[in-house]
Amino acid sequence: MQCDDRCKRRTCRAKTIAGSGQLAFEIDQLQYDLDEGPSLTCLRDGVVVRLPDLAGERRWPRFGKQALDRFDVHAMLFLPLQHEAHTSGVLNMYRSPARRYTDGELLATRVFANEVAVMVTAATRFAGQDELIGQLNQALTSRATIDHAIGIVMAQNRCSPEAAFAFLSTTSQNNNVKVRQIAAHIVESVHQLPSDRTQER
Repeated sequence: MQCDDRCKRRTCRAKTIAGSGQLAFEIDQLQYDLDEGPSLTCLRDGVVVRLPDLAGERRWPRFGKQALDRFDVHAMLFLPLQHEAHTSGVLNMYRSPARRYTDGELLATRVFANEVAVMVTAATRFAGQDELIGQLNQALTSRATIDHAIGIVMAQNRCSPEAAFAFLSTTSQNNNVKVRQIAAHIVESVHQLPSDRTQER
């Protein structure tokens, strides 16, 4: 799954300040140029926007046509970054196949968005933009690790994404450890070299 997640912070205008790939920046810029699109709707209205297939969407006709022609991206998910009753940005996910983001994926992304929202609020108050960008890029790396761990749990337990994320959340709560730390431990344990395991015995 191609997943381009990034946050936009609006001062006088929306601006993309972090992303996991160039595609994310280009799709954002298209929305800024047209002054329309699901990401801007999410930012301005503070609502979740979940699109299983952009081809069937009529709310943003200019953006929809150009995004499909230029990027061939169909499925999209947009979550507002909200903290203290203020929307400070948007967390977006894109992928090419036309497939609805599941409730489990939405739940996992909400948890991640809540953490990023707190980070953005604190950074905009007490830190400069360079520090904020560094923190957000680190957060995107954590998100990729969580997705990887969900895949591992699904394969090991033959369960759904929702059940896999529920396992991570429960383990996190029971051990009072952040989800991203649990995810990192799972990924590291699976990819540990056989020689390393032998030395530990």
